[in-house]
Amino acid sequence: MDADKMAKRVNLTLSDAYYSDLQRWAENRGEPVATFATYLLRLAIDEARRAGEVPDLDPNKPSTTENKGK
Repeated sequence: MDADKMAKRVNLTLSDAYYSDLQRWAENRGEPVATFATYLLRLAIDEARRAGEVPDLDPNKPSTTENKGK
């Protein structure tokens, strides 16, 4: 497997209330909590990309978020 395509692990810390909501939501969908959390995070990242909030990989290309708030 190509090194750039290997999965990465991330440890998250959630409050008891958020974890409880996430757990109930995942169980309602019949999915493990980690799998569902990954799905939700991917949705959020995809949305951020569409909104131009995720900088490009090319460091020579101007970022679409560079001048926000200026």
